[in-house]
Amino acid sequence: MSRATVMSADLRRLLQSIFAVLAVACAPAWAQAPAWPNKPVHLLVPFPAGGPTDVTARIYADKLAARLNQPFVVENKPGPNGIAVYNAVIAAPADGNTLAFVTPGGQVLQPAINAYLKKPVEQDVNKLLAPVGLLAESPLVLVVSNKVPANTVPELLAWLKANAAKANYASDGVGSSTHLAAEMFNDALGIQAVHVPFKGTVDSMNAVMQGDAHFAFAGILTPLALHRAGKLKIIAIGGTSAVASLPGVPLLADAANLPGFDVSSWFALFAPKDTPPERVALLNAQLEAIARQPDVIEKFANLGLQPRPVSAAELAQRIQRDVRKWNELLVRTQLKLN
Repeated sequence: MSRATVMSADLRRLLQSIFAVLAVACAPAWAQAPAWPNKPVHLLVPFPAGGPTDVTARIYADKLAARLNQPFVVENKPGPNGIAVYNAVIAAPADGNTLAFVTPGGQVLQPAINAYLKKPVEQDVNKLLAPVGLLAESPLVLVVSNKVPANTVPELLAWLKANAAKANYASDGVGSSTHLAAEMFNDALGIQAVHVPFKGTVDSMNAVMQGDAHFAFAGILTPLALHRAGKLKIIAIGGTSAVASLPGVPLLADAANLPGFDVSSWFALFAPKDTPPERVALLNAQLEAIARQPDVIEKFANLGLQPRPVSAAELAQRIQRDVRKWNELLVRTQLKLN
């Protein structure tokens, strides 16, 4: 056997030994870093089953389960301002397996109101949760009673000014998005309509239908069916883009000459603050892909929703911007919240 052959064999054995040592050394690291998700992921929703938030959550849960080969389980935890959901997610391990599927109430409206009232808070959910992504947007719509002789925004404005002593509007409750949206409308146009709060959208829409309230702002899903049935009128969209299920209905920003006017709600996903960034990035990418699927776009159109995929950073920026917008309105109008 030649010397070159011996050296080659020795070198081969040396390399094999090195690879074996490396394999043993790295095996624990590989074992500690399995693919994710490797068990069911829980989406916590702060509203009862069957509502628009729950329906939207289940659309995404089904799609995420199919794409990531793990169940995504929707759990309903109703409660004021999403407190039950926020507490559960904040207390959960920061592994991405427990997520909050929420609307702006607890992360936009409540912080704006707390700052306005100079109210101390036990926990700042915007510091204790990591934004994952925006899933969909739902513009509020301007709803008018059939007993008000107005079918357009200019006609409503003329009627409100002519009937300033008796004009009123309904809302889903004091401090709700529908309350603050109407006050932004009042403030922008110099209207003095009186606030009549109710315990939710069903009650406020009943008041509009009966003529006990002259107008209201509302999430689109409930008034949409009533509008189609001719029981009330949707005369404007409070968001920034047209809604497929309301053909011909203008943006309020255009109809009332209010550039930049935007009263919209949204659905978004949040994780505990120390969730690994790669898991947040994976989820965000999946949400964006799902939002672009034709069947999801069709389902959303039927619900009056619009896909709005954005990055986690853009979602965080939007929350800060919206908190500032509503706080400025409260300070400017000195709105009473009791």
